[in-house]
Amino acid sequence: MKDQVSTVPTLELDRTMLEKYGRRVSVDGRLERRIVCNLVAHLGRAGYVPFCVYDGEEHVPASDVQGVMELVFNLAEAAVWFMDKVTGYRHYVLLVVGNGIDIVADYGMSPTLDKFTTAMDAFEPEDYA
Repeated sequence: MKDQVSTVPTLELDRTMLEKYGRRVSVDGRLERRIVCNLVAHLGRAGYVPFCVYDGEEHVPASDVQGVMELVFNLAEAAVWFMDKVTGYRHYVLLVVGNGIDIVADYGMSPTLDKFTTAMDAFEPEDYA
């Protein structure tokens, strides 16, 4: 169940696409932005902070929702890495842009006994549709 809805930041990427190419964010794109924004907030409340986005070639530092979203929505697929603020354990969430409500494609954690699975299982993308 949704605990609260976070305000989706305006992305510089979206402004650039509109100004240079006349392209607005699609309905599915707005949905995906709501889901990712709220996922980052949800995991933050569970004690996880983002620290980078893996773009398929390199890990790019990103420590807040704005930074994460600027990187993710400039890619087709990205892994957002989160760190447990207490234990330092690192986990990722795989996002596939263009999948709409199913943008959250997978996640992984180490060690497996961490509470990350519980936090991910509690997140419902449909709550942000």
